[in-house]
Amino acid sequence: MRILFLTPRFPLPAVKGDKLRAWQFIRLLSEAHEVVLISYVASEEERSRLQEVAAFCELETIPFRKPARTAGMFRAMAMRRPFQAALYESSAMREAVRKWLPGVDAVHCNTLRIAGNVPTPCPVPMVVDFIDALSKTYHGAGETMSMPLSAAVAGEARRLRIWEQELARRASHSLAVSAHDAASLGPDVRVIRHCVDVDSFIPSGPEASPRKDIVFTGNLGYRPNAEAAWRLAREIFPYVRQQVPDARLRIVGPDPRGLARELASERITVTGFVPDIVAELQTAAAAAAPVNAGGGVKTKVLEAMACGAPVVATSEANRGIEAIPNEEILIGDNAMDFARHVAALLQDRERAAALGRAGRELAVREFSWRQVGKELLALYEELGSERGARPRVCSTEPRGSEEA
Repeated sequence: MRILFLTPRFPLPAVKGDKLRAWQFIRLLSEAHEVVLISYVASEEERSRLQEVAAFCELETIPFRKPARTAGMFRAMAMRRPFQAALYESSAMREAVRKWLPGVDAVHCNTLRIAGNVPTPCPVPMVVDFIDALSKTYHGAGETMSMPLSAAVAGEARRLRIWEQELARRASHSLAVSAHDAASLGPDVRVIRHCVDVDSFIPSGPEASPRKDIVFTGNLGYRPNAEAAWRLAREIFPYVRQQVPDARLRIVGPDPRGLARELASERITVTGFVPDIVAELQTAAAAAAPVNAGGGVKTKVLEAMACGAPVVATSEANRGIEAIPNEEILIGDNAMDFARHVAALLQDRERAAALGRAGRELAVREFSWRQVGKELLALYEELGSERGARPRVCSTEPRGSEEA
């Protein structure tokens, strides 16, 4: 088949869950099909990775800059469309989609954000990978805010819910990363889990530095991650230090904003972006994920498990992974319980090592991209059989387009 793959954000660098999933899906699909990627590009760093992506697909890019965001906000208000969708709709993207549609057998939308650029009706089957139930995420976030922000977020949650339902009706197949998210999106949503690269995220060798610090990882520009980091530093870590006075905490991830100023201390380091997240996890005495919001599968938990780091998380962070408590993960849903589990791992290295091994085994057994790739390819085999699609020859020369 020839698949038109649409992404609101360029797949590399894969610093967010939707970018990582898009990158892995493109690589997996390119093994059996021809892939044409149309994607916005927002930075010089993304532009520097064009050739790397173009090795797996035909590529057309559309610059995405702040003026487009402003126009998207006005479109959203005029159309009663969710901001998360309107921000990524543009005449340049719609024109590019129309240009490629006559020569493809299917369209794959990476998140609901990009799907508004596909014409209705779509002349070929459309697959919408919702990833998670974004309306549910916004609904939960709004409940924790005060007016007037809570009203604005609740309004976006309602618009997202309507848009999710409309897309689910239009799509030939709808995807989500977990049964929990699929149930929120509708009865016919197919689960293709979010996974981890178990060949890159690996435990350290015997020559590595000893495990020492508590580590939290994540994009800190994402509100649920920022809130979790703050909770860990301010509410949980003090209890840990009561039991383990020399404990140290590292908060690792891009876009820390004010967290470095608010949280950094002699015992707490806020690193910002690091080039090698694997090294951070390989030397973590405990990986902490006190996340109480957001949907989908928590990549930070899977990455820590793949690296053999023992994980302490909330029930919310374990949702979609369903690791076995006390065998593959430790669960703490309040500050005292969470701190007690972290302190126990710092004090009992044998137990920590056993938990880390069990987490690694779970990641390899059930959350390998290679395993999930079989499910993705099976989906497109079904679509190909229905359409009687035949392979076509394509080039891999990257090209550009007008600005969005």
